[in-house]
Amino acid sequence: LTVILNKLESLLLTPNATILAKADVIAAAMAEARRLSKLTGELITLARADSAQTLLEKELFLLDDLVQTVVQPFQEQAGLEEKLLAVSLSYGGTILADKGRIHQLLVILLDNALKYTKQGDSITVTSKKTDRKAVLTVSDTGMGISQENLRRVFHRFYREDKARSWQQGG
Repeated sequence: LTVILNKLESLLLTPNATILAKADVIAAAMAEARRLSKLTGELITLARADSAQTLLEKELFLLDDLVQTVVQPFQEQAGLEEKLLAVSLSYGGTILADKGRIHQLLVILLDNALKYTKQGDSITVTSKKTDRKAVLTVSDTGMGISQENLRRVFHRFYREDKARSWQQGG
């Protein structure tokens, strides 16, 4: 909030300036507002999960279509970072699930996969049908998680080692 307030205050100090002249100030304030909005949404999700108030909004949707939509921008980013992001979608049907939560989960997994793989590494996203169930997999050739710490991956804010710092995220 301090960043946004400072940027807005600087705009008030130059009331005759054009929007073009202050585009960098406006852009910085908008970027910070977006970051805070995302953070607030994440905190609300955590609070709801803690109080068992997480409501799932289930709907029927084509799983492979959602996955392809979510993966596309990550494929572009992977290409820029000289990483391979391969997609093999063969589920081919609809599922009854919370589309927003599946989207959120995919974004988190793909974001982490990109952060923790090196140039030349690969990330693979697959969907398939197994025993009347949809199986969605995100795997990568990055640093991975040790066998002994695998059980902790669902603990809130868990990081395996110091290389996975708060500054790096994920």
